[in-house]
Amino acid sequence: MRIAVAGATGLTGEVLLSLLPQSAFADADLVLLASERSRGKPIRVAERRFAVQKLTEDSFAGVDMAFFALGDELSRKFVPLALAAGAHVVDKSNAFRMDPAVPLVVVGVNEERALGAELVANPNCTTIGLAHILSALKPFGGIGSLLEAPAHSACKNH
Repeated sequence: MRIAVAGATGLTGEVLLSLLPQSAFADADLVLLASERSRGKPIRVAERRFAVQKLTEDSFAGVDMAFFALGDELSRKFVPLALAAGAHVVDKSNAFRMDPAVPLVVVGVNEERALGAELVANPNCTTIGLAHILSALKPFGGIGSLLEAPAHSACKNH
C-alpha cells in the first residue's frame, strides 16, 4: 500500500507519522508531502528514512490512501485531486467536516461510518476527546443534547 501524508512536517503530520509504525500501515510505502521549503528534508519513520517531497497537483498518482494534515484552503485544493487520482482520503482540516456527504469519524466511537467512504473527515481535538467520553455513557442512556464551547490558545508560539 502506498500512503501519502500531506503536511508531514507540521505538528499534526509528525504525530501521525509517529503512530503509523504501530498501525496496520506499518509497512506501507510512504510519500511525505509538504511545502517547497521542506522539500528534501529527511524524516525517519520507525527505522526507515524518507525525503519530504513538495506537495503538487501530481503528488497523488499511484497513492492508495492520503492523510491530510493541512489547513482548510490547501485541503480544499488538494483533497479533490487525491480523490481523482483514486486515493481514499482522511482529512484533519475543517474543509469537509460540515459536508453531510462526508462521514465525520472518531476512531473508537463510530469508525464503521468510514467503511466504503472515499473521503472521511476527522473532528478537531476537543471534539474527539468529548466523543470518547460521551460514547462511554451510551450504555447508561447517553445524553440527549450537548453544547460544546471549546477554548483554544491564542498564543502565537503555542
